[in-house]
Amino acid sequence: MATTIRIKDSTSKELENLKKKLGLKSLNDVVEFLIKEHRTKRLEKMFGVDNISSFTEEDRIGDRG
Repeated sequence: MATTIRIKDSTSKELENLKKKLGLKSLNDVVEFLIKEHRTKRLEKMFGVDNISSFTEEDRIGDRG
């Protein structure tokens, strides 16, 4: 089911620019992308994100003196 929404011309142009920049096929794809980005950022804010790199041999507890 499709729904029509009313947006400003400037917003429409921004969405078109994002569509081209992101290589998406439709404005609906752009809106879905933006919703997913928003959800991801909210989850990161709620739960935090650990950017831990992989462990090395030096990180092992047994190697600490």
